[in-house]
Amino acid sequence: MFFTISNTEIKTGELEEDLIESKAGALVSFSGLVRDMNEGQPVASLEYEVYTALATSEGQKILSEALESFDILDAGAVHRAGHLQLSDTAVWIGVTARHRGAAFKACRWIIDEIKHRLPVWKKEHYVHAPAMWVQCHHHDHLHWDQKTRSQYFEAQANLPEHFSLQPEQFADRRVLVVGAGGLGSPALLQLAAAGIGSLGICDPDQVSLNNLQRQSLYTTADIGKFKADAAAAWLSLRNPFLKTIIHKCYLDESNADDIICNYDLVLDCSDNLATTFLLNEYCYQQGIDYVSASIHQIDGQILVLPFSTYQGPGPCMACLWPEQAGGLSSAACSQTGVLASAVQILGHLEAGEALKLLQHRHKDHRSPCMLLYQFENSSLQRLSLHHRPNCPLDQPPEQQHQTNESRALAENAPGPAESPGDVHSGPVNISIAAISELDPLDWQIIDIREDAERSANETNWQHEHIPCSSFQNPARQSDWESRLEHSKKTLLVCTTAARSTVLAHYLRSNGFTRVYSLNGGLQGQRLTAQLLF
Repeated sequence: MFFTISNTEIKTGELEEDLIESKAGALVSFSGLVRDMNEGQPVASLEYEVYTALATSEGQKILSEALESFDILDAGAVHRAGHLQLSDTAVWIGVTARHRGAAFKACRWIIDEIKHRLPVWKKEHYVHAPAMWVQCHHHDHLHWDQKTRSQYFEAQANLPEHFSLQPEQFADRRVLVVGAGGLGSPALLQLAAAGIGSLGICDPDQVSLNNLQRQSLYTTADIGKFKADAAAAWLSLRNPFLKTIIHKCYLDESNADDIICNYDLVLDCSDNLATTFLLNEYCYQQGIDYVSASIHQIDGQILVLPFSTYQGPGPCMACLWPEQAGGLSSAACSQTGVLASAVQILGHLEAGEALKLLQHRHKDHRSPCMLLYQFENSSLQRLSLHHRPNCPLDQPPEQQHQTNESRALAENAPGPAESPGDVHSGPVNISIAAISELDPLDWQIIDIREDAERSANETNWQHEHIPCSSFQNPARQSDWESRLEHSKKTLLVCTTAARSTVLAHYLRSNGFTRVYSLNGGLQGQRLTAQLLF
């Protein structure tokens, strides 16, 4: 990687040779040349004045960001200073990568960032007019200032004032989006376009081929990149006024408080029941507005909870846990299928609800509600929400022995625990590192994935198999109860920990007090042939 400011001719051939390596399958270069005409005015020559120290530092930073954000091997750039003649090379960019797509994309991004961020001033010397220092608005980049900001948001700013959706009122707002996948992609795009000042992106996963089709933020060139990195890079190209904060981590009890407290609103795009309950609890406790969306195949729902307006107890996720479901859901990470266009619609609607919460326009938009969306008839039903008097989140801190999802499950479970003191009060999720320090003979490992998931992802580790659906079937209760060993700790494993977390809480509430969920699931631990012991 190299970036330099040169007062002499840029020798592009030598620079390209410096970048070429055996791993590279593509070399993409860009040369910016001095042309003889600008907006009808004949040009004789150009003159560049450069703040060399700052330009060099910023240029190296741009190349470092490109190496982190794009799947490339190396990058280099040279910018001229001083007086240039017609056809001289003013700036050169070179990028190597294994595949041409990433190299093209990175090269374009680098030149745009250089023109935007470097302290370089250009004077045009004309044939028939005095020389003039110029803005570079005639190129394919812009100088991002208040003038261009007004142009960027012009259409939205022209909305009637009674809508109260002017971009300026969103400029200081901070929104955390948890999950940058199918729901998060359209939501992030719309929040960035609306003028949100700071967007936090929380997602530990990488772009993969099997979810690319429904995740509109990414292309095939992004496969293998972390979603949070790729999303931030793309959003910065769409809206240069946006600040992005990247959280490449699983959001759990160990970090939720520190992350969530920095934002005005949390948008839950995880479509993961365990994460949803965790976000609900922390947002409720901190008085941070919360919007959550989930989808099943072609239909979905959006939960809107303006916690910042609550003067006392109010509706939350724990109030709404569906009693008829028995406290257990297996659809969160099983392969039930989903329609990409339905996912996009839910993500757009979720972003819209977030904007309405942020702009405080109308009392109705600050009332707790649930939106039910049906794809086949394009219907959207709005339901008002009410607080449940015995909601576990309203109990005094000394009585809150379980996380909110565990309390909700225990309240609705078909049978009491052995006794209140028997219910384990520690965290339900446990990591590989923590388990590795314990005696393997004390553990029983149960794979709760369905048969179709196991056949597609075979493993060799020793375990028992009890499908998650068995725990929902009353006819099979005696079977699974007989297979759970009370003398051992039980570790439940699924793909992403969504089902195993909820099931662990469910079993604890029914007297199986030493049940745990593998944090992050098989996907989070990146396990293949062996697991634990």
